[in-house]
Amino acid sequence: MRGLTLDRYVLSELGLPFSLAIGGLLFVLMTREMTRVTELLVMHGVSALVVLKLVVYILPSFMILTLPIATLIASTCAFSRFASDHELVAMQASGIGFRRLLIPVGIFSIGIYAVAFALSFWAQPWSGASLKTLALSMIQEQLTLPLAAGVFNDPVDGMMIYIPQTDTASQGIFIADSRNVGSPRVLVAQDWTLVSDMESGHIGLRLTDGSIHIKSPIPQTSQRVTFHTYDMQLELDTALQAPMTEITDLDSIYATLHASDWKDVNALKQLEEYHRTWAIPAACLIFGFIGVPLGVRSGAAGRIGGIGVGVAGILFYYLLNIFGDFLVSTGGVTPWIAAWVPNAIFVVLSVFLFRTLLEPRPHSC
Repeated sequence: MRGLTLDRYVLSELGLPFSLAIGGLLFVLMTREMTRVTELLVMHGVSALVVLKLVVYILPSFMILTLPIATLIASTCAFSRFASDHELVAMQASGIGFRRLLIPVGIFSIGIYAVAFALSFWAQPWSGASLKTLALSMIQEQLTLPLAAGVFNDPVDGMMIYIPQTDTASQGIFIADSRNVGSPRVLVAQDWTLVSDMESGHIGLRLTDGSIHIKSPIPQTSQRVTFHTYDMQLELDTALQAPMTEITDLDSIYATLHASDWKDVNALKQLEEYHRTWAIPAACLIFGFIGVPLGVRSGAAGRIGGIGVGVAGILFYYLLNIFGDFLVSTGGVTPWIAAWVPNAIFVVLSVFLFRTLLEPRPHSC
C-alpha cells in the first residue's frame, strides 16, 4: 500500500509540470497557425467546422515535437523540487531507496513513449493525408465561391482574377499571374472550369479559347500566344500549408538510393525521417530517466532550475539533430546515424549521471 501511495505521489508530481509544459508549448506553436486559420475564417469565408478539422489535423505533428520536451521538463522539475525540499533525504531516512523512485518514473516514461509511438506511426500519417484532402477541398471552395463577378479576386498569392458580369458564371476570365517575378503573364479566355486531382494533389484552371501575354526582356515588347485549351496549375494557398508527415515506403527509398549510389539527397532525408519516427518516441523514454539526475543536481534552484536544465537539455538534443541533418545533406553520415546518435549520446550521459548520483559519498569527520 505504501508503494502505491509513493507511486501515485511521484506520478502526480510528474504530471503537473508535464501538463503545463504541453499546454504552453502547444499554445506557442498554435499561435502562429491560428493567425493563418483566422485569416481563412474571416477573409476567405471558411466554415468553423472546417477550421476545427484543420486544427485537429495539425495537432499530431505538434504533439510529436512537444512530448520529448515536456517529458524532460517534467522529470527535471519534479526531482529538482524533491531535492530542494529535502524530500529525497526524508524518503531515504524512511527506508525508501533512490532506485525505488525510478519505478513511477519508468511507468510515466513508458506511457509517454507509447503515446509518441502511436502518434508517429498512426496519427501523424493519418493527419497528413486528411490535411491534404481537406486543403484541396478548401481550395476548391475558395476558387469557386468567392470569385465575385465585376471585382478583382486574389484567391491565390501572386495571382489576380477578374470575372466580368455575365449571365453565364464561367464565361470570360482575366488573370494577372505574377507568381514568377521574372516573367509576369496576363491570360484572357472566353471560358474556364476548375479541375483538380485529389490523388496527386494538383488543382488548376482549364481555360478555353484565349491568349497569353508574356512580358519580354526587351523593353516595351511582349509575347502573345493563343490557345484553344490551356491548363493552368495552381499551388496550394500558403495559409493552408501545415506540417505533415507521411511514412514513405522503405523499399522505394532504398531503391532510389541504390539507383543514385546513395547520392539522392531527398531520398536520404526520407530515410532519416523514417528512422526519426522511431527515434523520437525513444527519446521520450530516455528523457524521462535522464531528467532524474539532472533534476537532483539542480535541486538548489527548485522547479525553476529544473525548467532551465530541461530547456538546456532539449536545446542540446535538437542542435545534435540539426547537425545530423546537415551531415546527411552533405553525405557526411548515413541517415540512421544522424537519427540515432543524439539518443545514444543521451543514453551514455544518463548512465554517467546515474553512476555519479548513486556512488556513495565519503562523509567528512
